[in-house]
Amino acid sequence: MGTPSAFYHMQTSIASKLLNYFAGIAGDVHGDTSLMSKDHLNFTLKQPYGVVAAIIPWNVPILMALNKIAPAVAAGNAII
Repeated sequence: MGTPSAFYHMQTSIASKLLNYFAGIAGDVHGDTSLMSKDHLNFTLKQPYGVVAAIIPWNVPILMALNKIAPAVAAGNAII
């Protein structure tokens, strides 16, 4: 019964890589600017939504939760 140890170790390894990836791109979330004409400047400002929800089954591997949690937190959101 339960999860085989090899599967558990594989999951934790992938989870670690996933968290490192999203931690690395967290600083790359920024807006862009472009000069439309001499008198006009366009810009985009990316802001977090605030609080977001992640709905996952209770009996699934941690990777399913991390695929929702990690990008939301990296973008500056709180998650429940």
